[in-house]
Amino acid sequence: MKKFILFLVFAIPVIITLTLRFFGENTFSIPIYYESGLTSLGCGISTTEQYRINNLAQISLIDRTSIVFITSQLNNHVASIRVELNRVLSTKVKNNRVQVLAIGDLEASERIEDDFTNVVIEQDELVNFVSCDLLISEQPFDDIYSILVLIDREGRIRGYFEGGEQEDFDRLSAELDILELEYQKNDE
Repeated sequence: MKKFILFLVFAIPVIITLTLRFFGENTFSIPIYYESGLTSLGCGISTTEQYRINNLAQISLIDRTSIVFITSQLNNHVASIRVELNRVLSTKVKNNRVQVLAIGDLEASERIEDDFTNVVIEQDELVNFVSCDLLISEQPFDDIYSILVLIDREGRIRGYFEGGEQEDFDRLSAELDILELEYQKNDE
């Protein structure tokens, strides 16, 4: 009887481990925002289909992961955002799948010297863009001008990140890795 109990004590963990290894799947995923559409916003956007951003000031967001941040004079974190984005992107394999879009007025965009794509729009259009295109006003952030938005290669919003928080840049780095794995899996 003791041998049988001893056998079970060792056999059960082995069986569970082998079952999970061969039949289980360990995957991570990140949310897709507004997957079931949007209710009416102040911008006049209302759809039951998945919300997508296909173009941004004549820049195609399709086929490339995009990180969008605001370079407005209202953004107090532009310098630290630049440093942290460069840190996050330096750990990634250099490929053309990730583009960083710095969006702001002419004066603010002149402060961006990195390999980011500058998109210059007027200040009054910037407020509309932040609220109606990126839907940042729908998120619970105190300073909407310090937010980064992760957009996947299909134009879907995949994350909002606080530009002044180190933890959010670490999360952005992890989510870029998860998206890359998701792309590799879908490309197979």
